[in-house]
Amino acid sequence: ALKDSGLAVYKVIYLPFNFVSDKMAQYREIETVYKENKLLKAKVNRYHLLQATNNQLNRDLQALKEILHLNNTLTEYELINATVISRNVGYWYNNVTINKGSRHGVKNDMAVITNQGLVGKIIKTSYYNSDIKLITNDDLNSMISVGIEVDNRLIQGLLRGYNRSNNYLIIEGVVENVTFLKGGQVVTTGLGGVFPSGILVGTVMGAKDDEYGLTKKVMIK
Repeated sequence: ALKDSGLAVYKVIYLPFNFVSDKMAQYREIETVYKENKLLKAKVNRYHLLQATNNQLNRDLQALKEILHLNNTLTEYELINATVISRNVGYWYNNVTINKGSRHGVKNDMAVITNQGLVGKIIKTSYYNSDIKLITNDDLNSMISVGIEVDNRLIQGLLRGYNRSNNYLIIEGVVENVTFLKGGQVVTTGLGGVFPSGILVGTVMGAKDDEYGLTKKVMIK
């Protein structure tokens, strides 16, 4: 009886404190939502501006294509949405299987991307499924032409390797003697006709001379 009475008195005494605490928590949550909403509105306004600029660039590109009698460009491609359905633990960095195949228009050598950038290319298709060779694959013969952004221009190199222990991609064959800033974007160039141009590959982590001192190696996150 004493315990029950004591708990009842405790609840009555602390009820106002709990009420005030709840109201303060609600206020802080509303304030946070307000700030996030304000930030999102600014991003939406910027998105509309970028969209208008992109639409104008598309119109200019279409006009140039008509003048030059071009049917397509290296930056044009359509997306087929797919989901990874299989991944071998023993070859985790090499291949994955997705749930789209030739029935859905998937073909060999097509580029595979996520919302964060390039992940690999199609190497084998069946009617309903396809196998992807990842850019972290052990096969060093699978080279991809990429461009590294430096001072508003692209420095060309070849993506051909992955360092598992330090978790970065390796670009070789960079002949220009420039300084690569950390965070610079790396994109596909479209050379070779396999990958479209402009697909994000990663960002620069650092660079060093190769073993002969003739070219540079660039590490990519």
